[in-house]
Amino acid sequence: MSSKIKTVLISGVSKGIGANCAKHLLNLGHTVIGIGRNDNNALKEFPNYHFFQCDLLEPEATKNIAKEIASTFQVDMFIHNAMYSPKHKPFLRCQEDDFLKAHTISSIAPTLIIQKIISGMRKNKFGRILFFGTIIQVVGSKGQLPYLTAKSALSGLTKGLCLELATSGVTCNLLLLGPVDTQKLRENLSEDQIKKIKESMPTGNLVEVDHIAKMVEYFLLDESAVINGATIPLGNASHLRNYS
Repeated sequence: MSSKIKTVLISGVSKGIGANCAKHLLNLGHTVIGIGRNDNNALKEFPNYHFFQCDLLEPEATKNIAKEIASTFQVDMFIHNAMYSPKHKPFLRCQEDDFLKAHTISSIAPTLIIQKIISGMRKNKFGRILFFGTIIQVVGSKGQLPYLTAKSALSGLTKGLCLELATSGVTCNLLLLGPVDTQKLRENLSEDQIKKIKESMPTGNLVEVDHIAKMVEYFLLDESAVINGATIPLGNASHLRNYS
């Protein structure tokens, strides 16, 4: 099975998971549109790559850029990868701004984007919406309440959009990512901390970014339409073990 050439909009492509997914899809010949504050220089080498700078913390700017994208491209898939995660701290030390920023990036910004691009998907009778959540929505975590609650909002957003768009040819799914082996993870955690995370996981392995990109590729297939409104753990069974 192979998918036809599609146009994919991805939030947060400057590095890590978003950048890797973008590169994988570009190599397959798909058109990729990045949206966010920072671009990725390596992706600029691809003629089928486009970038729209936007601070997703600014709702009006987000709506305007999304409208511009919708008027320029027929978006077939939207991947919401952008995130905001303040420093770990007890919830009593969390500030209002921590919650506002986390929720704006996680659920408000993608909703505003989808409102602008959805008409094209419905008209084309094909659309894929993928939210990148986190496995801690299942197992919980200490010191990450703004991030945890913001990501958890994606569960309701996924189900609600699925039901509202069920007959349109547009699907909406949530991928719960376990600990992913990214540069950011290795910069923020010591080797000992990474070792402990691996030991707490049933498979003993971190999630590879390439595996996530391959999953995204599958959702571009027509056959993926049967998966809709689903919450899918991509964490090497880490949802079965509490490593917080």
